[in-house]
Amino acid sequence: MKRMLFLTISSLKLGSSKSFFVTRSNFISSLKCRARSGLPLMVMMTAKADSHQQQPTESLSLKYSRMCLAVPENPNHLDISHEIATMFQIPVVSLDDHDFIQSNHLYDNCLHITTYQYQSFLESYAISIQPLNNDNSKPNRKRVKRRNASTMQPFHIDFCPNLNSKLGKRLGKSSHPEGLLKAVAPSKLGDDNGNGAVVFDLTAGFGQDSIILAMGGASKVYMVERDPVVGVLLKDAMRRLELVSSLDNNPNDDDEGIKRAKILHDKLELHQGDGIDFAKIVLSSSTEISKSSIPLPDVCYLDCMFPPRTKSSAVKKNMQILHGLLQTNTIPDDNHLEAIRNEEERALLEQALKLAKKRVVVKRPVNAAALGVGRNKNIAELRLPSYELKGSVNRFDIYVL
Repeated sequence: MKRMLFLTISSLKLGSSKSFFVTRSNFISSLKCRARSGLPLMVMMTAKADSHQQQPTESLSLKYSRMCLAVPENPNHLDISHEIATMFQIPVVSLDDHDFIQSNHLYDNCLHITTYQYQSFLESYAISIQPLNNDNSKPNRKRVKRRNASTMQPFHIDFCPNLNSKLGKRLGKSSHPEGLLKAVAPSKLGDDNGNGAVVFDLTAGFGQDSIILAMGGASKVYMVERDPVVGVLLKDAMRRLELVSSLDNNPNDDDEGIKRAKILHDKLELHQGDGIDFAKIVLSSSTEISKSSIPLPDVCYLDCMFPPRTKSSAVKKNMQILHGLLQTNTIPDDNHLEAIRNEEERALLEQALKLAKKRVVVKRPVNAAALGVGRNKNIAELRLPSYELKGSVNRFDIYVL
């Protein structure tokens, strides 16, 4: 087995280097000299920190125990690398050891800090994620086929897609609205002044549906995501969106991509946390004298990614990554686990129905049961959709209020 050089640092915020067990400068210096050492380098995180530093919860550390962060190739990205490794308490590994790590199934996912460039106007970085193992679980006859993770490149969320990309073309199809826009109707369910609907996407995921709704006529889209890693990827996408939208003095200011970025930057707002908790806070604050700055939504949109797929065909790259992160790529053998999932679905739907003013829209696989209905088809005391819009793959259940 290859030798590994381990370096331990404490989980402190950037800027507090005086209290570091191994300081940030030593961390960066060690990464820079890895090529000279001739040894693979792994930087392991420990929980040594002062009493004022918030520590990751045990469940968070356990969830990301099989995730690592690749040493960035650009030395200018070492600071953000250290910040992310500290946040999730994950090891930093050398890209030179990629084959060794993958062949020994040490990790399931690897975060990367990659160079991001918007045309020739802007250069920055993007936080990306890459699956490492094709199948990291126990044998399961119910597990569906997936793309070979070893061939998948790092993926990052991009709210400024190329105009000729599939997503870029979807954002420009205002004359032929897709099923999502027909179901949510963001341009029609706004106020009496002609403003578009306020939409809460309570299960944002990678945010693709959110930006389609924003470009499709919504006046504001609030994205809520509870998974911390997905939240970091979304936050980074919002950071780059702001950079692109700020290109005011560019000679190509009539660039359609920059125009879209400005629109999305004004309409999108990201909140990290559980959708149910977020809905409760907004609902309770709306009844208080000092009301929240967040208005009640006209529409709540839900895409819970349940139930798991049973078909054998491979899913799209970004969806495979998201399913793997959220652990929704297998059908639970334990009836108790399925009952918990169904209860979470029902609770989320119930809260959305209380919160929305005009409708709740739920995205489902075309042949799946309604949200909250398990394989036992128990629909007692469960509200069913007012109507549905079916596509070839997905279905939108609409609950009219």
